[in-house]
Amino acid sequence: MKRALFIGAACIDVVIYLHRLPKTEEDIHPLKQVMSLGGCACNAACAARLISKNIEFAGVVGSGVFGELAERFLSEKGLQVRIRTEKENGCCYCFVEDGGERTFLSVHGAEYTFFRDGMREIDKIKYEYVYVSGLEVEEPTGDALIDYLSEFPDRKIFYCPGTRGTNLNEKNQRLFSLNPVLHLNRKETVDLAESISGKKFSGYEDAAAHLYSLTGERVVVTLGDKGVYCREGDSDYIIPAEKTKVVNTIGAGDTHIGTLIGCLTEGMEWKESLEKANKMAALSVACEGPVPEPLLYKIDSKH
Repeated sequence: MKRALFIGAACIDVVIYLHRLPKTEEDIHPLKQVMSLGGCACNAACAARLISKNIEFAGVVGSGVFGELAERFLSEKGLQVRIRTEKENGCCYCFVEDGGERTFLSVHGAEYTFFRDGMREIDKIKYEYVYVSGLEVEEPTGDALIDYLSEFPDRKIFYCPGTRGTNLNEKNQRLFSLNPVLHLNRKETVDLAESISGKKFSGYEDAAAHLYSLTGERVVVTLGDKGVYCREGDSDYIIPAEKTKVVNTIGAGDTHIGTLIGCLTEGMEWKESLEKANKMAALSVACEGPVPEPLLYKIDSKH
């Protein structure tokens, strides 16, 4: 059995449900508003903990009302707060339209900052896997985060560049030299490959092959209702998605990568882990929260 470390933000999602996004100067009434724990790394860690207890979350919690809420919600999820600062916590305003698609307005605060000194206690534990996202890498402390990752060459990095990964090419180059597993959606894969190479790609398959040539590690591409694509050396394959009703797509990718890492931590094979990640992502988009509640997910007798 192995251990996994998730480095990144725990922020508060202010989720606003509405039929459609408003136009300039338009005045509309949302259907409802919900506040929940969010942040890519936190969502992924919560999903991983549904599979394995050998999960550590290394996120900064700041001050203010959103910091207080983050600490409370983390405690409810069984995640310990190890790094604190007096800097105020931010939040993310999430607009969810009919059909489940989402739009984010992120107010970044203390939660996206990386503090090397805050990792001292965490470093005493051996971790085989570590998760990072492009949101933290993009911050001014992103170089310090990459320096930290470079200190532990025996850890396998899972890197989720996200939609803003195209702004990070110099930092991406440093990260790619650490041979990370990349986890992206279809559009992110093409956009990232094109921003790095300066070339056009005919589709996500060619883009993933290019990214693989830069990292030398698997490239995982989520395809929504088509499943997940994996570039693995000179071969590739697709694992079909689970059928589901889409309510809210917030956190679907986070749930997928978190489940994948959680399964690998428990010793499952790669393809079986991707299959379980698809199942959990299907549960995620079928509920209002970013990660399914534990009672919604049954782990079979073997795992």
